Amino acid sequence: MVHAFLVTAYKDYASLIALIEQLLAIPHSRIYINIDARSISFLQQIKGYLKKFTSSRVYLQAETVRWGSYQHFDVYMQLATKAARDNCDYYHTITGQCRITKPLLQFYQFFQEHRHLSFIQHVGLPDPSWNGLGQPRLDRVKFYHLHDILDARKIPFLFDMANSIFIKTQKFLRINRLKNRIYYSGSTYFSVNKEAVAYLLSEYKKIKKEFRYTYCCEETVAQTILLNGPKEIKVAIVNEDLRYILWAGYKHGEIPGILDEEDFLPIQNGNFLFARKFDSVISQKLVQKMNDLDKSDPLNQENI
Repeated sequence: MVHAFLVTAYKDYASLIALIEQLLAIPHSRIYINIDARSISFLQQIKGYLKKFTSSRVYLQAETVRWGSYQHFDVYMQLATKAARDNCDYYHTITGQCRITKPLLQFYQFFQEHRHLSFIQHVGLPDPSWNGLGQPRLDRVKFYHLHDILDARKIPFLFDMANSIFIKTQKFLRINRLKNRIYYSGSTYFSVNKEAVAYLLSEYKKIKKEFRYTYCCEETVAQTILLNGPKEIKVAIVNEDLRYILWAGYKHGEIPGILDEEDFLPIQNGNFLFARKFDSVISQKLVQKMNDLDKSDPLNQENI
């Protein structure tokens, strides 16, 4: 089985290099990376590192990805298109600060046994669990947003003010971008088989213009396409993302929280094959514990 790892990154060179080396330890794996084109020095570091590779197992591109914009999902689809041309069997969306959390042999065997399934978190919209805080996820698609035009992270106060006025104006004018379909949402990060990716890419070409100027469409497009797909696609979808991510509150000053040694047991005791997010300094002890697991249960050509 050929695993395709679709990676977006913009910082933490050491974490990305450690991830690449971990993924290359999986026989026949292929890695497709998009570096935010604005991270110029980071991009040059990665290019320098990749010069030592003579194989085509690592593919690198550089496209700008503004936070919350359409670009994030679009670059994943660009990477998936390249991986599909390379005839990969299974596709995983991750970031440069992710890692596989189980021994690589266990990871490989899991997807061998479940190769007919796709793992993608999803909930129908409007979301029944929405607590009234923040923006309803269906409104992310219903109205135009400014994330594709302005950088929400560089000018947060001005952006929030401008985007809020823009949306209120659309509500007054009764703008509604929704089409005649059921919308779904869920995590950006998923693991799906080649049949699901083939359908996702074919449908994305038809409807991607609908999701320009939406907010965080990477949490909507894949779920909406696949869950409105043919029966053979839908019945193979498991409503799990297999990822350990700390969304509840800050940890080490960030959301999602940066993982450390305290997260080792929760990760190992749960149904998680990936985790996000690792920091090359803060997460060192956690990474070492995970590396020790691989040494005790190695993956090689003889046991696959």
